Amino acid sequence: MSDPLSGKPVQVLWVKGSGGDLGTMKLDGFATLYMEQIRLLPSRFKGPQDEDTMVGLYPHCTFNLNPRAPSIDTRYMA
Repeated sequence: MSDPLSGKPVQVLWVKGSGGDLGTMKLDGFATLYMEQIRLLPSRFKGPQDEDTMVGLYPHCTFNLNPRAPSIDTRYMA
């Protein structure tokens, strides 16, 4: 997709939004995250005790000011 600030192409990860139902969800039900930022997160995850910290970092990865929060189950595995 095109980055809204630079206009350059970037990779965006679309994930189910928090509380969404995949059976009825429309496009606005998905959270959008910069892949470049998401790829940095695994180095911060030390185990289940870090889940709350990880959830708090997702907003820093948001693409295009999308207000939809990603599902708590969102994980990126390198």
